[in-house]
Amino acid sequence: MDMFTLLKQDHEEAKTLLEEILEKEEIDKTLVNQVCEALLLHMDIEEKYLYPVMKKQEGAEEITAEAQEEHKEARKVIEELMSGKLRSETKLKVKLEILQLEIEHHVEEEETELFPQIEKSLSQEEIDSIGQKMLKLKESRLQEKETVKK
Repeated sequence: MDMFTLLKQDHEEAKTLLEEILEKEEIDKTLVNQVCEALLLHMDIEEKYLYPVMKKQEGAEEITAEAQEEHKEARKVIEELMSGKLRSETKLKVKLEILQLEIEHHVEEEETELFPQIEKSLSQEEIDSIGQKMLKLKESRLQEKETVKK
Protein backbone atom coordinates (compact mmCIF):
# COMPACT_ATOMS: atom_id res chain seq x y z
CA MET A 1 0.00 0.00 0.00
CA ASP A 2 1.39 3.37 -0.87
CA MET A 3 1.75 6.03 1.82
CA PHE A 4 -0.87 8.37 0.37
CA THR A 5 -3.54 5.68 0.23
CA LEU A 6 -2.88 4.74 3.85
CA LEU A 7 -2.97 8.33 5.07
CA LYS A 8 -6.12 9.14 3.09
CA GLN A 9 -7.85 6.07 4.54
CA ASP A 10 -6.97 7.27 8.04
CA HIS A 11 -8.31 10.73 7.18
CA GLU A 12 -11.59 9.27 5.95
CA GLU A 13 -11.93 7.01 9.00
CA ALA A 14 -11.43 9.93 11.39
CA LYS A 15 -13.87 12.11 9.47
CA THR A 16 -16.52 9.37 9.48
CA LEU A 17 -16.10 8.63 13.19
CA LEU A 18 -16.28 12.30 14.16
CA GLU A 19 -19.44 12.76 12.09
CA GLU A 20 -20.97 9.65 13.65
CA ILE A 21 -20.18 10.88 17.17
CA LEU A 22 -21.54 14.38 16.55
CA GLU A 23 -24.75 13.16 14.86
CA LYS A 24 -26.00 11.44 18.00
CA GLU A 25 -27.93 13.10 20.82
CA GLU A 26 -25.62 11.66 23.45
CA ILE A 27 -21.83 11.51 23.09
CA ASP A 28 -20.52 7.95 22.90
CA LYS A 29 -17.35 8.14 24.99
CA THR A 30 -16.13 4.81 23.64
CA LEU A 31 -16.24 6.22 20.11
CA VAL A 32 -14.56 9.42 21.31
CA ASN A 33 -11.67 7.40 22.72
CA GLN A 34 -11.54 5.30 19.55
CA VAL A 35 -11.24 8.33 17.26
CA CYS A 36 -8.75 10.01 19.60
CA GLU A 37 -6.53 6.92 19.69
CA ALA A 38 -6.74 6.58 15.91
CA LEU A 39 -5.79 10.24 15.45
CA LEU A 40 -2.86 9.95 17.86
CA LEU A 41 -1.56 6.93 15.97
CA HIS A 42 -2.05 8.69 12.65
CA MET A 43 -0.13 11.74 13.88
CA ASP A 44 2.70 9.53 15.17
CA ILE A 45 2.93 7.88 11.75
CA GLU A 46 2.99 11.23 9.95
CA GLU A 47 5.59 12.63 12.33
CA LYS A 48 7.83 9.59 11.96
CA TYR A 49 7.58 9.06 8.20
CA LEU A 50 5.83 11.93 6.39
CA TYR A 51 7.37 14.97 8.05
CA PRO A 52 10.99 13.91 7.46
CA VAL A 53 10.13 13.59 3.75
CA MET A 54 8.40 16.99 3.88
CA LYS A 55 11.46 18.63 5.40
CA LYS A 56 13.50 17.55 2.36
CA GLN A 57 11.08 19.31 0.01
CA GLU A 58 12.30 22.60 -1.33
CA GLY A 59 9.98 25.38 -0.23
CA ALA A 60 8.05 23.16 2.19
CA GLU A 61 9.43 24.65 5.40
CA GLU A 62 6.38 26.79 6.10
CA ILE A 63 3.78 24.10 5.44
CA THR A 64 5.82 21.58 7.45
CA ALA A 65 6.00 23.94 10.42
CA GLU A 66 2.27 24.65 10.12
CA ALA A 67 1.43 20.93 9.98
CA GLN A 68 3.52 20.27 13.08
CA GLU A 69 1.81 23.13 14.92
CA GLU A 70 -1.60 21.76 13.91
CA HIS A 71 -0.64 18.36 15.33
CA LYS A 72 0.38 20.05 18.57
CA GLU A 73 -2.97 21.83 18.82
CA ALA A 74 -4.92 18.66 17.96
CA ARG A 75 -3.01 16.73 20.64
CA LYS A 76 -4.11 19.31 23.25
CA VAL A 77 -7.77 18.88 22.29
CA ILE A 78 -7.42 15.09 22.22
CA GLU A 79 -5.80 15.14 25.64
CA GLU A 80 -8.77 17.13 26.99
CA LEU A 81 -11.25 14.75 25.38
CA MET A 82 -9.53 11.68 26.78
CA SER A 83 -8.91 13.13 30.25
CA GLY A 84 -12.47 12.56 31.39
CA LYS A 85 -12.55 16.09 32.83
CA LEU A 86 -15.13 17.31 30.32
CA ARG A 87 -18.20 16.07 32.10
CA SER A 88 -20.97 17.94 30.32
CA GLU A 89 -22.27 16.84 26.93
CA THR A 90 -22.08 20.44 25.73
CA LYS A 91 -18.39 20.81 26.57
CA LEU A 92 -17.60 17.47 24.99
CA LYS A 93 -19.53 18.36 21.86
CA VAL A 94 -17.81 21.75 21.53
CA LYS A 95 -14.35 20.16 21.89
CA LEU A 96 -15.26 17.50 19.33
CA GLU A 97 -16.46 20.17 16.92
CA ILE A 98 -13.18 22.07 17.40
CA LEU A 99 -11.24 18.87 16.76
CA GLN A 100 -13.35 18.16 13.67
CA LEU A 101 -12.63 21.62 12.24
CA GLU A 102 -8.92 21.32 12.98
CA ILE A 103 -8.75 17.90 11.35
CA GLU A 104 -10.73 19.00 8.27
CA HIS A 105 -8.39 21.95 7.74
CA HIS A 106 -5.29 19.83 8.25
CA VAL A 107 -6.50 17.08 5.90
CA GLU A 108 -7.44 19.59 3.20
CA GLU A 109 -3.94 21.08 3.21
CA GLU A 110 -2.24 17.71 3.25
CA GLU A 111 -4.29 16.17 0.48
CA THR A 112 -4.41 19.18 -1.86
CA GLU A 113 -1.02 20.81 -1.30
CA LEU A 114 1.40 18.56 0.48
CA PHE A 115 0.75 15.11 -0.94
CA PRO A 116 0.93 16.25 -4.59
CA GLN A 117 4.20 18.06 -3.88
CA ILE A 118 5.76 15.03 -2.21
CA GLU A 119 4.40 12.67 -4.86
CA LYS A 120 6.26 14.58 -7.57
CA SER A 121 9.58 14.19 -5.79
CA LEU A 122 9.44 10.49 -4.92
CA SER A 123 9.45 7.38 -7.04
CA GLN A 124 6.55 4.95 -6.76
CA GLU A 125 8.98 2.53 -5.14
CA GLU A 126 9.78 5.10 -2.41
CA ILE A 127 6.09 5.89 -1.94
CA ASP A 128 5.30 2.18 -1.54
CA SER A 129 8.27 1.60 0.77
CA ILE A 130 7.26 4.43 3.09
CA GLY A 131 3.67 3.16 2.97
CA GLN A 132 4.82 -0.29 4.05
CA LYS A 133 6.77 1.19 6.97
CA MET A 134 3.71 3.22 7.99
CA LEU A 135 1.46 0.17 7.77
CA LYS A 136 3.91 -1.91 9.79
CA LEU A 137 4.01 0.72 12.56
CA LYS A 138 0.23 1.03 12.54
CA GLU A 139 -0.31 -2.73 12.76
CA SER A 140 2.32 -3.04 15.49
CA ARG A 141 0.70 -0.32 17.62
CA LEU A 142 -2.78 -1.78 17.12
CA GLN A 143 -1.48 -5.22 18.10
CA GLU A 144 0.17 -3.74 21.23
CA LYS A 145 -3.14 -2.11 22.15
CA GLU A 146 -5.00 -5.42 21.78
CA THR A 147 -2.38 -7.18 23.92
CA VAL A 148 -2.79 -4.57 26.67
CA LYS A 149 -6.59 -5.02 26.62
CA LYS A 150 -6.32 -8.76 27.32
